[in-house]
Order: sequence, then C-alpha cells, then structure tokens
Amino acid sequence: AFTGTLRVEASTDYEASTDASWLTVERTADGLRLTATANTAGQPRTAVITLTSTDGKVSRTVSINQDSELYSTDPDGKARAALQKMTLADKVNLIVGENSFYTSAINSIGLPRLFMADGPQGVRTSDGANAPAYPTNVVLAATWNKDLAYEYGRSLGRDCRARGIQFILGPGVNICRSPRNGRNFEYMGEDPWLTSQIACDYIRGVQSNPSVVCMIKHFAANFMEYGRLNTSSDVDERTLNEIYLPAFRRAVQDAKVGSVMSGYNLVNGIYCCENGYLMQTSLRSKWK
Repeated sequence: AFTGTLRVEASTDYEASTDASWLTVERTADGLRLTATANTAGQPRTAVITLTSTDGKVSRTVSINQDSELYSTDPDGKARAALQKMTLADKVNLIVGENSFYTSAINSIGLPRLFMADGPQGVRTSDGANAPAYPTNVVLAATWNKDLAYEYGRSLGRDCRARGIQFILGPGVNICRSPRNGRNFEYMGEDPWLTSQIACDYIRGVQSNPSVVCMIKHFAANFMEYGRLNTSSDVDERTLNEIYLPAFRRAVQDAKVGSVMSGYNLVNGIYCCENGYLMQTSLRSKWK
C-alpha cells in the first residue's frame, strides 16, 4: 500500500479519473494525491490515470505501476500479503504444526515446513546426532561480556544452519525470582539490565546466520517449572514492566528477535498465550 503525490502543471482546469478500483485519486493544490491498497496478487499491476480539461479539448494519461507485496523487501508487507491468501485451515495448521518440532508447509503461499530445535545452550537434535554443549546462559551472563555473547550466539547459529534448523528455542530471559525454579540455569540471573544486554548480543549473533532466528522465551514471568501449567504469577504493572519485561522488550526493539515463545504459566490469572496485556498491549502495540 502507498500514498503519494503526483505533481501536475496545467494552464487550465481539469478533472482526474482512474480505471483501477485499488487506486484513489484526489485533487490537491499541488496536483493529485494517490492512495493505493496493498497488492496481494502474485504479480505487479498497473493503473491508468486520465487527466481531462474541463472543456474536453485536452486529455493526458499517466500509468502507475505497483509491485506485488509478495515480492516486497518489506517483511510486514510480505506477511500481510501472505495472510490474506491463507485460508482458515492454513492458519490453524500453521499453529498446530506437523509434529513436535516442525511447522506445517503452506503451499498456497510457498511457505515450506520450518524446523525448530530446543536450546538455549546448544542444539538438541531429534535424530540422536551429537551437537556441541555450551556453557549455560547464567554462566554466559556472569561474564558481563557482550562480545562473548555475540560469538556464543554466532556459533550456536552455525550449529543450527549446519543441521537445517530455522528456529533455535532461546535465549531464556526470565528473571530468577525463586531459587527453586528448575530452569534458572538457562536464564540469565536476577538483573533485568544485564539480562537485556547479554540476550540482545546473543540474538544478534544467532541471527547473523542466514535463515536462522531466535525464539526468545518464556514470555512472561515464568518463575516455576514445577506446576508450570497451572501456576499464576501475580505481578503489578509497574513491577512487570521494570523487572520482568525489559529483556523481552529490548530483544524485540533492539535486537529484532525473530520470534517469541509464550510462557506456560498464567500471569494475573490469565494464560500467557491469551493474555491481552502481554500479547496485544505490550508485544504488538507498545513495542512496535
């Protein structure tokens, strides 16, 4: 979609029209304001604008070409175009997946099945093959070394790429609130600032490898492993934003993390994956 101005110099008054339903033409002091809807077709399209003097003696035409969003370099545009072509069944299949670590292929938009692997301190393979084990994330964070975090991520991303893996399920950036949490070793400690800094360079390192992205987890306030499916983390808004969300926010805004995994738990009585404050207000609106 686009909005632009076509400058027109004319010695007489004129009217403007177009033969395309997807293009709106409006007279302004500078010429014509053009507004086009998104092109979700698989090929470019052309509109013809006709300028005719009010006395009917002079007529000129201008052609406007619009590329398809499917071939756009804008990721948001390509995503919008793909979504408009997907059926409800396609969308459900994409959410459900093909098996434990593959998404379903969506042939209508040319999307192949995508392979995910557990992290975050090494690739967990599903075929029994060996893979390097890295120091845990809490050990990495204890170095306070952002350059090391980048190299750690870059190496991990190479391991993924060598195995045909598109998503590494990490890093884990939940704040260590309880020493009894069984996954504290794969988080980055108690400090939201340190966690943010180390996680961002970890992500940049992983995603420096073509076709490999991180899935930061577990969004959000995942404090306990035992009983994680029915435990509610009850947190006021200020504490949530100052302690438990900064690493996720920095990962999205600064490191451009490729994906986010919701937590298993509830936050203030609502499961993370259906929590409007987390998913809509924060992730999709405030952090854009």
